Amino acid sequence: GCNPNTLVTLAPSDSSRAIVNQIGVQQGTVYWTTGRPTTPTNATPANSAFYSVPTTGGQPTTLAAGLSVTPALAVDSSGVYWDDGNLERTPLGGGQTQVVAAGESAGFIALDASFVYYTDATSGVVKKVAK
Repeated sequence: GCNPNTLVTLAPSDSSRAIVNQIGVQQGTVYWTTGRPTTPTNATPANSAFYSVPTTGGQPTTLAAGLSVTPALAVDSSGVYWDDGNLERTPLGGGQTQVVAAGESAGFIALDASFVYYTDATSGVVKKVAK
């Protein structure tokens, strides 16, 4: 087999290890979320953040932290989809984040060419919305 290459080592924070929850890759960048996952009985994440790093490694960039970011993440050529109480899309090259669906707490996110599919972390319902 091959030996894996470490891109980033997450340092312990608040006396507990940062837990990577979801990860996505697009156009030479790795995106991931950290923190305690949300569940139907616990919709409030802890120590949550949203990061990126080049696929070649390096210093991670914090894209969001200290918010109510849930560990939901999906990436395609149209952008990075994530949730902080609203389901949002951030363009891959940076720029203005757009709200795709307001007032949501996505637990998981999946994408196809036209829609964003997600689970509601507080009720377990699967929903979809146009990109």
